Amino acid sequence: MKNSVLKIDSLTKSFGAVIASQNISLELNRNEIHALIGANGAGKSTIVKLITGFLKQESGKIFLEGKEISNLSSEQRTQKGIARTFQVSSIINNFSLIDNIKLSLIGKNKRSLDFLSNLNLDQQAYKEAYGFLKEVNLEDKAELLVSSLSHGEKRKLEICIALSMNPKLFLLDEPMAGLDEDSSKLIVDLFKKLKNKAPILLIEHDMDTVFSLADRISVLDYGKIIATGTVEEIRNNQTVKEVYLGTENP
Repeated sequence: MKNSVLKIDSLTKSFGAVIASQNISLELNRNEIHALIGANGAGKSTIVKLITGFLKQESGKIFLEGKEISNLSSEQRTQKGIARTFQVSSIINNFSLIDNIKLSLIGKNKRSLDFLSNLNLDQQAYKEAYGFLKEVNLEDKAELLVSSLSHGEKRKLEICIALSMNPKLFLLDEPMAGLDEDSSKLIVDLFKKLKNKAPILLIEHDMDTVFSLADRISVLDYGKIIATGTVEEIRNNQTVKEVYLGTENP
C-alpha cells in the first residue's frame, strides 16, 4: 500500500435483492489517472457513493493513505482529502470566480461565516484564491460572475474549487459531459497536469478521453470488476470487448 493513495478492499453493496457492488477491489496510486468505466447500470455511481460516504457498504473496507475511512461520514472524508466534482456542482452562479474560491477556503480553514460579509476585505484569502485560479488559467476572469462563463470555463472553475481544498485525490464524475471539442482538449490537458498534484479516479463514458488520459482502467459489469489493466491491456481484453467496448475497438 506504499504507493497507494486510495485502496478499496472487497466492497459489497446491495439494494434489496439487487447486488450493485460485488466484492469490489481497486487501488489509486500516486501520480495516476485510474479510469472506472462501464455501461449505464454497471455500478459506477454506487462505487462513487461508497467512496465518498453517501452509501454504507455491507462488507469490505476503504483506505486513504493506508488509514481506514470506512466508518467516516461524507463530510469527514472530504476533510480528509477526497475531492469530488462535476456531477455534484459546487459553484454559485451569481458570485464572482474569486468569491467562489474564497467560499471554498472558508470551509477548508473553518473560518467564521462572518467572513462572508467581508469577502472583498480579506487580502490573504484573495491572494490564495487568485493563485488557484491561475493554476487553471482563469485568473483574467477572477472578478467576473460565474454566470458569464462558458460551460468549459465552469468545468475549470469546479476543478479550481477542488484544488483549493488541497485534496489527496480527485474523484471526477463525467467531467467531459456537455463540452465541445476545444473545451474537451483544454480539460484533458489540465487533467494530465493535475494528476501530479493528486491522483485522479475518473468516471467517464467518453472512451476517447479515457484512452488518452488513463494510466490504468477498471471495467465494471453488473456490479463486478471484470478487468483492470493499462489502456492496451483493456483494448485487447476479449471479455471487455464483448461486454463493453465492442468489436470496433481493436
